Amino acid sequence: MYKILLLAAIIVGVGWMVYGIWLVKVCHDEKKEPKPREKSEQLKKAQQSIADYAKKMASHDYKKQVQERKEKDRG
Repeated sequence: MYKILLLAAIIVGVGWMVYGIWLVKVCHDEKKEPKPREKSEQLKKAQQSIADYAKKMASHDYKKQVQERKEKDRG
């Protein structure tokens, strides 16, 4: 019985060692990869412009414009 438990403990220990070595290897490989590039100024400006336009459109009162057009068409 003790031989089986000793064998299982050795197998688990070796497994953890292999896992640790693999984890260190993965960490070193990730450090070697290039970092993602930053966004270009043109892309930042375009995104900001779209965000500003969306805010403007969200805050715009279309019902008021429709009423003004109807009044302008009538009179």
